[in-house]
Amino acid sequence: MVPQARARARTAPTPYPRLAFHAIRCAQALSSLVVMAVMFYFIWNLVHEDFDPPRTFWILLAASLSTFFFLIGSMLVYACIGLSPRINMIGNLVLFLLWVPSFGYLWFFTRATLGHVCNRENWTGPVGIMVCRIYKALFAFAMLGSVTTVAALILDIVVWRRTTSRGKYAQMPDNREKPVGIGAPGRPYNAPAYSDSRSSIALEQYTAPNAAYGERADYALPEEQFSYDTSYGGAAAHHDPPAVAGSTPPTIK
Repeated sequence: MVPQARARARTAPTPYPRLAFHAIRCAQALSSLVVMAVMFYFIWNLVHEDFDPPRTFWILLAASLSTFFFLIGSMLVYACIGLSPRINMIGNLVLFLLWVPSFGYLWFFTRATLGHVCNRENWTGPVGIMVCRIYKALFAFAMLGSVTTVAALILDIVVWRRTTSRGKYAQMPDNREKPVGIGAPGRPYNAPAYSDSRSSIALEQYTAPNAAYGERADYALPEEQFSYDTSYGGAAAHHDPPAVAGSTPPTIK
């Protein structure tokens, strides 16, 4: 439990909505895997038969491979330290520049094939029917890859703008022209008027305490506490024994 808690503490909280984020990335991964498999199959057969693969196939292969490795790398970053919307947006922008032109080329060169039914009348045999179905699957998943890449890019832009807008400084209103002082609410503070009101208070309310009698605000020691005789009269004044009748006091020589 402790290592898992430490791992969560090192991972920054993601600003992405989890459902939309993972749904788009799963669709991207599925489309890239299917397109990559079809492109490897077509390119390998064309090279084996000594034909040059068309440029559209190479662009689709580059788009699918780039998407696959980008998803793996970004998911590792997402799981370890947290994914930055700005960096993810740059990556999806590159993928967008690969997917959209390649899908446009694919539609332009295969639009006649896609409009036909994959049967023996149009393709003369099982191999032709299989190629027709593969082309239609390629078109469908290439379109899915383009759409999901656009959706991922839009999600990155929305999340990035949301996270950066929270950090903008909003200037506080300037209340120096209408300060509020002590008194009625909403009245402006006036330094001379405030000083005059303070000086008009009776000075007897602020008389200094008498240090001799220990006076302070609203309290004074009673005068009887200071009426005792504190003069010193010698030791005899306090320790003479009482006189006994008929006795003569001793004489000190």
